[in-house]
Order: sequence, then C-alpha cells, then structure tokens
Amino acid sequence: MNEVKAVVETPLISGSEDFAYYLGKIPGSMFYWSKAGGGPVYPYHPKFTINEDSLIMAAKAMVAVVTEHFEQE
Repeated sequence: MNEVKAVVETPLISGSEDFAYYLGKIPGSMFYWSKAGGGPVYPYHPKFTINEDSLIMAAKAMVAVVTEHFEQE
C-alpha cells in the first residue's frame, strides 16, 4: 500500500463502544483512521471529520488484514 504515509499505534482503550460486546463473543477488530492531519480523532468526538479520500486506503488496509488472517490458517 504505497499510499500509507504513517502507521501509528495507539494505546488500548476501553471506551464504551458497543462493539466490545461482539468482540466478547467472536474474534474481531475495530479500525480507526486519522482525519486529515492532526492525528487520530475517535468517532463520536466533536472534532471528528473524515477525509473521504482516505476511505479507499482504509478499505485496502482492512482487506490486507483479513487476507493475512486467512492466509495464516
């Protein structure tokens, strides 16, 4: 993925995300991606905006993770 300029690991968070309920039942993951500049801002935050050009890159990243997972099985 040549478009990726940086990958930043963030600390684990235990927010009140409903998705955590599902992860307690089945394996999964959640992706956050950054708005344009300024680092990640989490969904539901008032400053959250999306750079729509990043949606393609985010989809490619998710496909790469899923592909790698199934190649390991």
